[in-house]
Parts: sequence; structure tokens; C-alpha cells
Amino acid sequence: MADILLLTLHKWRKNFQVGPPLGLLTMGAVLRQAGHSVRLLDLRARTEPLSMHLDAIRASAPDVIGLSAVIFDAAEVHAAAAQLKQLLPESRIVVGGPYVSSNTADVLAAPGVDAIVVGEGEFAFRDLVEAWARGEDRPTLPGVGYPGDGAIPPFARITDLDALPLPAWDLVDVALYHRRPRHGYMYRHKEYFSVLTSRGCPYHCIFCQCTFGHKYITRSAENVVDEVETLVREHGIREIHFVDDAFNLDLDRAKAVCDGILERGLDIAVTFPAGLRADRMDRELIDKLAAVGCFRIPYGVETASPRLQKMLKKNVNFTKLSEVIDATVDAGMIAQGFFMFGFPTETEAEVRQTIRFAVESRLHFATMNHVYALPGTELWQMAEQMGKITDSDPVNADYENPPMPMSEVSLQRMKALTRNAHLKFYFNPLRLWRIWRAMPHKRHFFGFFGLFLGKLFWYSGGKRGS
Repeated sequence: MADILLLTLHKWRKNFQVGPPLGLLTMGAVLRQAGHSVRLLDLRARTEPLSMHLDAIRASAPDVIGLSAVIFDAAEVHAAAAQLKQLLPESRIVVGGPYVSSNTADVLAAPGVDAIVVGEGEFAFRDLVEAWARGEDRPTLPGVGYPGDGAIPPFARITDLDALPLPAWDLVDVALYHRRPRHGYMYRHKEYFSVLTSRGCPYHCIFCQCTFGHKYITRSAENVVDEVETLVREHGIREIHFVDDAFNLDLDRAKAVCDGILERGLDIAVTFPAGLRADRMDRELIDKLAAVGCFRIPYGVETASPRLQKMLKKNVNFTKLSEVIDATVDAGMIAQGFFMFGFPTETEAEVRQTIRFAVESRLHFATMNHVYALPGTELWQMAEQMGKITDSDPVNADYENPPMPMSEVSLQRMKALTRNAHLKFYFNPLRLWRIWRAMPHKRHFFGFFGLFLGKLFWYSGGKRGS
């Protein structure tokens, strides 16, 4: 049996939002099933530096330390790996998460890193820990790589997600996440938790890292509802955030999840921080979502330019999108749109086309950000071809002040257009009244207004956050 510490790291960011570490919670459950001792220290949610916990980590001397990281944590992960290895030279340090999948060579070159796990890590990490316990130094395992080695064997997709145990919620203080800014900010109930019901996405949007791959694999509706019921009845959860990339791709399954929640009498609120596919919505699903307590649905629009939609491989049907937005609003839910400005070759006319769509729609909220290319995406490759990567550091990515403008519009002009877009969208008395009426808690309106003012400040050319 191995003693394992799972760890996330905190980095201050403007508009800080955080959710439960579902991947690590599931990994912890898998490791426990195999007989290992597991602890989880979520410093991202605790908003504490690693330095505060070094003495305790040294005293516990775990056999293996698993670090989970996204691209924005890169500097912290590199520093932590070196620091932990110096503190505990006998402990094995493994790094996983989206940062590893997109920047594999950088992580393998980081001092202190003994191994990395690419892609879905639950079974790969378990198998690695057990191989080390048997005395194997560098076992050949799917998705596992070591410093100085050659190509990494492709990671193996988990094809039966129902076979995974439910997350080990006791590894964290569930109530901690109720006190932190959550994705989307608004809530109906403070007592929430996230649930992931599928992995992978069959679409090929050029700006998405798609960490799990393009094969769409789902949990059964019954398995999902089992998790929701356990959270509600045993942990006092009153609001569920489904965080899938494509929850409603399988319409029948999405409806079955709603039916199961209703049949078991689970009185909850529901939302989808990552959004839903408008082209995979119908009126029946919208009505079922409203019936189970869904109060907000974001839709990914990105751009209203048909030319750019084709380039992005998003291919939104705007007639269908408008109908779905209207149906969402008519069903009593908040409709939100995700928009991005600054795609390669985008013209000012196309920016204005997107703004016009947002303003003329019945959306309650429009989240408008500048395009930023992430490593491992097709958009990143396009930025490389345009010579935009040289001075770019993805660790400091800022969706309001992007360091790699790629469109035909200058950065200063784009910031002015975006600022005016916010003013035009929100300085509409009817929309403000609709937002006020739709807010689950009226105090959220004033928080929203503060965020709105912040957007205006940053888009007017204020300095970046560190």
C-alpha cells in the first residue's frame, strides 16, 4: 500500500473562480479501491500558498505526490515540483492535467518531476503507483512518460465510465466550495457541487484543447442520478453544476437524467457552467430542464460571422440558436451567450456583426472575451504560422488583454469595440429589467454590476492583473 498526496496549487487571478477538483476526487476513489492511502490538498480552493503546508507534507512523507495543473499554473507547478523534490527526495512526483497534455516536453523538463500522466489519469496513475511499489522504475504504461524518454505510449480512454467509483467527496471540505466564487458567479443555492457526466467531445473547434479526446463517452443516466442523489441526501447539496463539454449531445440521455431527478424527488437547482450545444436542444429538453430547477443555460456562440464559424469548425445555425434562446427565456431560465472577438483574419465588420446579434437577441447576459490561443489547439498552430507566438506566454493569458492579437483589427480598436459592445448590450432598460427579474437573488444584480464596471475598466486600457 502506498501513501499518496494529491495536490492542486493556488495562483491569484483576476476574476478568480474555482470549482471542486472532480478529477482528483475520482482518482482518489480509484486509488482507495486499490488499497492505497490517499489525502487531497486543494490549495486552489483554499487560496493558500504551498509554503504554508511544507512542514506538514515533510512530516507525512508521502510515497507519491500527484500534482494536477492547467496551463495558468505552469510556473507554480515547476516551482512546486523542484521544492517538493528537494524537501522529500525519496517521494515520487507525478504531474497530470490539461497542462501536461498541451505542454508535455516542458513538464518533463521541469526539475523534480519523476513522471507525467497524459489524458485520463485514474487507472494510469493507479497502475504507475503499483508498479513503483513492485520495484519497477520506469514501467511502460499507456499515457505515462518519464524525463529523458522518447515517445509516450498513447493514453487509453476509459470506455465504461459507470465502472468508475463515485468521487471521494470526504477528501475535501465540501462546504469550502460554497464560500468561493464559483464558475458563473450566480447561484440559487450556496450548497452546490459539480458533476461530470461525460468525457470527450466529437466536435473539432479550433480553440479547444479537448483534453479527453474527440470520442464522446457517457455515463448512464441512472449512474448520474445516483451521484446526484448521494450528494443531495448525504452531503446536503441543493444545487448541481453539470460541467460536461457536451452534456446534451445525446438528447435521450439528457432527458433521462432529468426524468431520474424528478422521479427520485430531488429538489435541486441546476446549471451548466460550460454551456450547452444549442443545435442539440429541443423544446422537450428545455421544458425538462426547467422542471428539474435549471435556472441558467449558457450557449457558445463565439461569432456571428458565417465565414468565421466555418473557419472555427463551430458551424452554429443562427436560426436554430435564436429559437433556442427564445425557448429558454420563455421557459423561465436565464439565457447567456459566450462570445469571442479577435479570431485570425476577423474584420471590424464581422466584430460588429457579432455585437449586433448579441444586442438584438433575448439573451440576459453576454460574456465577451478576446480570443486567446492555447497550446495544443489548431488556433495555436495558426498563431504560430502568423508569427504571433514569439512574445507570448500562455501562463499569463488574459482574455481581456490578449498578448497575441490575430485579427485585422488593432488591439486598441478591438478593446474599444468590446467596451462599446458591453455598453450597448447592458445599457438597455428592458434588458436590465429582465436581468433583475431573472436573478435568483437580487443581491447578485449588484455583484453583476461590479463585474460590468470591471469589464469597462479593463477594456478601457487599464493595467493587467498579475
